[in-house]
Amino acid sequence: MYKLSFSDSPAAFGTMEANHHRLRRNAMNKFFSSKALDRYEPHVHATFDKLIERLSVARKTGEVVRMTSALKAFAMDIISHFALGQSRNYLSEPDMGHRFQISLLSATSLMHWTRQSGLLVALFKRLPMWMTPILTEAPDDVFNDTHLILDPRKLTDAEREAAFGRKSGKDESVEGEKGEFSAPSQHDSLMSFLKDSPQLPPEERTPARISNEAHAMLAAGVDSMSNIFIVFVFEILREPPSRFLEPLLTELREAEAELPHPAALIPYRNAEKLPYLNACVREAMRLIPGVLGRLPRVNPHEAMMYPTTTADEKGEKQQQQYQRTFCFPPGTVMSMSLKDMLWDAEAFGPDPRAFRPERWLPEAGGAAAGSPQRARMERCFVPFSKGARSCIGLELAKRELFVLCANLFRRLPGLELFDTTADDIDPAFELFGPVPWEGSRGLRCKIRDV
Repeated sequence: MYKLSFSDSPAAFGTMEANHHRLRRNAMNKFFSSKALDRYEPHVHATFDKLIERLSVARKTGEVVRMTSALKAFAMDIISHFALGQSRNYLSEPDMGHRFQISLLSATSLMHWTRQSGLLVALFKRLPMWMTPILTEAPDDVFNDTHLILDPRKLTDAEREAAFGRKSGKDESVEGEKGEFSAPSQHDSLMSFLKDSPQLPPEERTPARISNEAHAMLAAGVDSMSNIFIVFVFEILREPPSRFLEPLLTELREAEAELPHPAALIPYRNAEKLPYLNACVREAMRLIPGVLGRLPRVNPHEAMMYPTTTADEKGEKQQQQYQRTFCFPPGTVMSMSLKDMLWDAEAFGPDPRAFRPERWLPEAGGAAAGSPQRARMERCFVPFSKGARSCIGLELAKRELFVLCANLFRRLPGLELFDTTADDIDPAFELFGPVPWEGSRGLRCKIRDV
């Protein structure tokens, strides 16, 4: 499923064999470390300032802002700079990258076809560009972008130049070692970092292989992040200000005392310590998992034992229940959707689909730290999956989330919803990630002066 869903990409995400996956992932770990990303945070701040600058224009003109496009552009500008060494600058485009976003959705719509057959994967890779909008139903004026998404070898010359120092399209191996491995701070992109990595053999450091790794980051780092931004903004604004917005702003204003001046951004390390903000971010992450589809796992070596408490075999309602244990032999494919854990009523209460930050705050009636209920909540809180195959971008995601969520309403206190309902936000179907219904206009806002 992983190989075919993602066009048989040689990126770590779709690597089947465990040792091969470990090799590829370990080579990236240092670049995604918390220490490395602390040094990258100024770029997140600069991109956020650019977002606010763009939205401030709408405040002056009174126009309706397509916030879904703005927040997706914010995410893409960050992840493209991180992966490629230069931002794609969608926040500077008139439509804030809306055309690209249509392309991304159009390309993703082929996933349920390609995962059925390797022949389809090979066919789509070899299609002429003019056929792409026909198959994806993308508008004619976005087919170039769609083709680039379908084929990660189609990085722009500038992007290849930034990563490899040349415009060549050849897949030349990066031979030899670079001496002592330089720290992540000495590399401006993931592609550059991997190109110089002594942890990878030469065949793993070809431009084609590394381009696929960067392409996987671009695909994973836009919708998964922007969906959380969108839910956060929508849920904070859909209720009267006294419900969520005012408590949040009160906490944020208190945090301003630690800033060099009130106009400075609240950085990640400060923001993550704010209890109410942390609870709001957790709820947004919980309500919209980055992956809605199932994530298959296989243990090829050992049987897996699964104990569960079930009702009586005859289905009769009885107070007393008993435990059964199922044994799955080695090689059994097992999977579940992250939403089954994130929306688990036994863990999060009878209202698991509700945005309720209080469930994380003991002083507001939530589960107390150290209690069995809190332990169950923490165990089921897996928005980025868990284990060796969990999302490698978690630390980058946290910086994006907390910088945006801690500062958006401080900078734009007049932000309000415009003709947006839950139907425009909630996932309606699955294209690996969650997708709203086809007629959704997304999150739209107006910004009034206050």
